[in-house]
Amino acid sequence: GVCLTNNEPNGTPCNDNDSCTNPDTCQGGVCTGAVGGCKVTGGGQLIAGNGGPLGNSDNVSFGLNAQRGQTGFKGQVEYNNHTDRTAYHSLSISSVLIQPIPAGSCSADPGNLSLSGQKATIEGTIKKKGTQNEIGFTLIVEDCGEPGRNDYFNIVIDDGETRFGRLDRGNIQVH
Repeated sequence: GVCLTNNEPNGTPCNDNDSCTNPDTCQGGVCTGAVGGCKVTGGGQLIAGNGGPLGNSDNVSFGLNAQRGQTGFKGQVEYNNHTDRTAYHSLSISSVLIQPIPAGSCSADPGNLSLSGQKATIEGTIKKKGTQNEIGFTLIVEDCGEPGRNDYFNIVIDDGETRFGRLDRGNIQVH
């Protein structure tokens, strides 16, 4: 926004709000940065009573490793809904975006001004075990400190499966 609005010359430092690109500079009126590489790893559980859409209290677990490098995206996401006995395995990762979370904005404990962190948005395709259908998914995870008690998980799968909440067990690392 500031590059074009302020007619900043090429090479002027800016911030494209993507932690995977660094350093960021204005180029032709657009704030851009070189992809240096970043990754998100973790696993955990959300258990019954931890919330979810419309009172959903399914017991779920997950594991993830998603990376963005100079040559593209790679990794995998595993998601298991133990209540419904369904399992999902990612087929591809098409996007990894990492953004800083300002103090007081962590989803697991909003308003807590001592918490800040990093948020990763991961998109790709996934397959439900026992089916042949390739479906899209969006996963948002937040790393708001160690040892993971303020980390947050939110998955939306295009077949209608969705679950979100503060981790009851586990840890998310945004590198």
